Amino acid sequence: MLRPILVLIVLIILIVMLLKKLWEKLFNLPSYDGQSPKNKSRSSGQVIDISDLSFNISDIKILKRDYLLTAKELSMFHHLSNLLTDHDYLLAPKIPLSALLIIPETAANRIELQNRLKTQYVDYLICERSTLKPLMLVFIFSDNDSKRDRSSNKFSYRVALAADMTAVLLNVDDEREKDNLASQLKERGII
Repeated sequence: MLRPILVLIVLIILIVMLLKKLWEKLFNLPSYDGQSPKNKSRSSGQVIDISDLSFNISDIKILKRDYLLTAKELSMFHHLSNLLTDHDYLLAPKIPLSALLIIPETAANRIELQNRLKTQYVDYLICERSTLKPLMLVFIFSDNDSKRDRSSNKFSYRVALAADMTAVLLNVDDEREKDNLASQLKERGII
């Protein structure tokens, strides 16, 4: 009675092993040889170049920008540059916000936040010339910006403040805000 059950169990195990090998062969999967992936040598496999697999670049019309900044952005850049002329600071436009922040591994929704930060940037970064230590982040918006762009800038501004960074959010269409920028830089000890 026990013997037919054992034979059946062994037969089922053999069939499962055979199906597994067949599956690996059909889908070119590596078979498990008892080693963990960390113990395997990196040189054991063939390198596959996937750079051309996602899309054909020759089919896409890619254009270069004529200018890095729009006319309003350039005007604000020159305004800030003039304010910082007599000081040992560096003014950098369009810096990725993700380059300035570290999201702790314990943060809730860490991956989503990192992905969102990849698309955000600081309009102007004021930093120490010698160390490149960030001192102040300047985010700008215009009355003509879409609701989405404004929301994005406000999000970036709030994230910078949450990270205890000195930041300002300015409307480039309001001359009073541009004029007020010098006093904000003085308040923060930058000029």
